[in-house]
Amino acid sequence: MKSIIELYVDIRYRAERYISKFSFSHDKKNYKYDITFVLLIRDEAEYVKEWIDYHTALFPDKKVHFYIIDNKSADNLKEVISEYIKSKRVTYVYADVENYPQSQLYTHAVLKLASKTEFLLCIDTDEFLVPSDPSLNVYEYLKSKISDKGGLVVNWLCFGSSNYKTKPEGSVLESYLYRSDFSYEANQHVKTIVNPRKVRIYKDAHNPQFKKGYFAINENDQAVAGHLNDQNTYKFLRLHHYAAKSLEEQERKIARGWGKNALITKQNIKHRTHDINEIYDQTAVDVITRHSCQ
Repeated sequence: MKSIIELYVDIRYRAERYISKFSFSHDKKNYKYDITFVLLIRDEAEYVKEWIDYHTALFPDKKVHFYIIDNKSADNLKEVISEYIKSKRVTYVYADVENYPQSQLYTHAVLKLASKTEFLLCIDTDEFLVPSDPSLNVYEYLKSKISDKGGLVVNWLCFGSSNYKTKPEGSVLESYLYRSDFSYEANQHVKTIVNPRKVRIYKDAHNPQFKKGYFAINENDQAVAGHLNDQNTYKFLRLHHYAAKSLEEQERKIARGWGKNALITKQNIKHRTHDINEIYDQTAVDVITRHSCQ
């Protein structure tokens, strides 16, 4: 039997398919938040503080918000982020959802936040938005690209395990410094930073559907439809994807099951596929260093 939140999200998701053409734009000059990161999370509390702190520092002097949807975590997530909740940097939502929740929950979040945040990005705890040039003002860059568009796609850049067998003592960004080449096929996957007022629904985590007349572009101003962009040039932004990590961490990830259904498990091939350590890359560390000195 579906829970109340499952029913609510499912009905709202389905209704948006039909009523979006009648919805009003909430475009205005000032928003409560400059950017909101939406996270659907299950049993990854050990990574979330670094993820929040990094993305907060990436937008100095901006109103950065996090809308965190806890999908039945059993690792005291709410307690771990309690100070962020108290300070209202984080909005915490608990969701007992099993049936492919990402599309419904992301649609729910974008509708809820459309009038409150200028930009919105749905990503996971193993994904970090990183400017290729640490001096880039990411907020101003987003304004220049998205102001009259639906969104901007950012390509994955997959990092490997750096040959760690067990979890290192340092942070994710400072520990995992070896990645795949730009041409690695999986790096064609994108996530999209959106103007939430131009989004109808999310079909999946990678693929927001825009209202009529709006679309996503890549950094070369080319329209991108769907979850792949094969023109991944990385001149301005990349989405560092730490899917592999150490063998120990990956085995724990497999054991707990996929976030959207505990009965579905990721295959071990996931680790082997993304555990590519071809190129040393400390760009994320340089970004941290720059912003810690500001």
